[in-house]
Amino acid sequence: MSNDARIAFALLKRDMVMLRKKISGMVIDTASVVFTQTIIFGRILPILGMPKAWIAPVYMGVTASFIFFLAFGFGLRNIFDLEYGRTIDYRITLPISKRWLFAQHIAYFVIETLAITIPLLCIGIFFLRDSFADIQPNFLLFALVYLLTLVFEATLFLGMSFQYSFHWFSNNLWPRRLSIMFSFSPFNYPWAKVFTFAPSAAYLMLANPITYICEGFRSTLLGGGSYIAWYWCLLMLCLFQGLAIWLLSCGVQKRLDPV
Repeated sequence: MSNDARIAFALLKRDMVMLRKKISGMVIDTASVVFTQTIIFGRILPILGMPKAWIAPVYMGVTASFIFFLAFGFGLRNIFDLEYGRTIDYRITLPISKRWLFAQHIAYFVIETLAITIPLLCIGIFFLRDSFADIQPNFLLFALVYLLTLVFEATLFLGMSFQYSFHWFSNNLWPRRLSIMFSFSPFNYPWAKVFTFAPSAAYLMLANPITYICEGFRSTLLGGGSYIAWYWCLLMLCLFQGLAIWLLSCGVQKRLDPV
C-alpha cells in the first residue's frame, strides 16, 4: 500500500470514529424524516388526489432532493472550516497528495450519506410497499447510479466551497446557482411528464445534472420505459463528474495554492 493510501485510510478511520459518536442522532433524524414522508405519501397526497402510480416516482425524486440538501450541508461544513476552523491547514501539511486528501474527504461524505439515506429509502419503501408493488428493479445499476450521485454531489459542493468566498457562498450560492438547479429539476415529477406538456422546458432540464440523478433512480429502481434510460443517466453523470472535478481542482488551487 502506498504512503498516500495509508494516510488517507488513517484519516478515514478517524472520521469513522467521529461518525460512530453521532450515529445515534442521525438515526433519530432519519426516523423523523421517514415518519413525515410516509404520512405525506401514504395518506395526505392520496387524499388530495395524487394517483397511486405517481407515488413511487415522486418518492424517489424526494429522496434525490434529500441527498441534494445533505451535499449542500457538506459544502457548508467545508466553507465554515475554511473560514474559521482551518483543519485544512493541518491536513495539507501531511505527506499526502491533494488528490488522495480530497478523495478521502469525498469518501467520508459517501459513507455518511449512505448511513443516513439507505435506511430512509428501505423503510420508506416498506411502508409504501403498495405503491412499489409493480416495480422492476435492477439493484446493481441502482447502486451504481446511487454511488455516482453521492460522489458527484460531494465533489460539486466541495468544489464550490473552495471556489467561492465564505460570504458569497453563504449569501449568493442558493439564489444564483442552486435555486436554478433545484427549480429546473424533476424532483417532484417525472421528466417525461414535463416533455408532454412543455417540450422546451424539458429540453432545458437536460442541461441540469439533477435531472439524470432523479431519472436514474427511477429507471433503475422502478423500471419501465417512462423514464430517461439508465445508460444515458450514467453517461451524463460521468460527464458532469468530470466538470465537478475540474471545479474542485480550480477551487483548491485558488484557495490553497494561488501562486
